[in-house]
Amino acid sequence: MLDSNNILEYLEEYFMKIKLTTKNIHNEIIRISHIVSYTLDSKESFEYSERYISACGLYKELEFRLPLTVQELSIWSKMLHNCMFGYSRKIHQQKSIIYGVFKNEELLYAIELSNFTIVQAKAVLNNIVPDDDMSIIRGWKHDYLLVT
Repeated sequence: MLDSNNILEYLEEYFMKIKLTTKNIHNEIIRISHIVSYTLDSKESFEYSERYISACGLYKELEFRLPLTVQELSIWSKMLHNCMFGYSRKIHQQKSIIYGVFKNEELLYAIELSNFTIVQAKAVLNNIVPDDDMSIIRGWKHDYLLVT
């Protein structure tokens, strides 16, 4: 499955300490295999249309950012303990867009959009976004990404 000549380097760089359970080990192996395969066969940087780029910035008390590189998306995925890293290919294919939502420089949420529609918005460990912040997210989407 992982056939890179430098597999130990990848494991050391990307491995996260986890509680030892069969499910966690399985998920960690899958996550690392995605990183390794993606690192071996794809571009590093994401490209976005001006419309998505212009939606970045502060809106009310939340800041909306696009991940610029595969590594940045991987870091966000680790911070939120979710699988957003698995969307790297979809981002490159422009089938999905993921924004990180920050408050006081802390990543709080990830939002996935497809065709300017919010597909999902998740907090750490895929928890739901509180209603107050979800309302701000919907307002941001309406003001910056409303399809006319």
